[in-house]
Amino acid sequence: MLRDLLSIAALVSCATAAAAQPASTELPPEVQTALARPLSPGAVALLIPYSATPAMARRLIEALEDPRPDVRAVAARVAFTTRLAAAVPALAAALDKETNSAAAAEIVRALALIHRRSIRPI
Repeated sequence: MLRDLLSIAALVSCATAAAAQPASTELPPEVQTALARPLSPGAVALLIPYSATPAMARRLIEALEDPRPDVRAVAARVAFTTRLAAAVPALAAALDKETNSAAAAEIVRALALIHRRSIRPI
């Protein structure tokens, strides 16, 4: 499982550069295809280029509730990579009920980065 998570982390890192896509009201076919895939660690990682779309945020939050810990871990890593502030409440809720240490570590990492960026110094 750790090897799978590391492979997906590499995929996430490679796809980060493509994450700065302009927001659009109508989803292009490639976004629709990415969102229609069954939830899996790979399918979640492939959402990164579409991080500017609200549909991606909803799908990522859905992945945080998946029964498989590897899917939850990758969803948290994608939230971390894309700095998805909209996922903070779902990440906090997921952490409260998380039983898998690898998924919990990814959730904590995402919360620490995203929440820290949202706090403005006085």
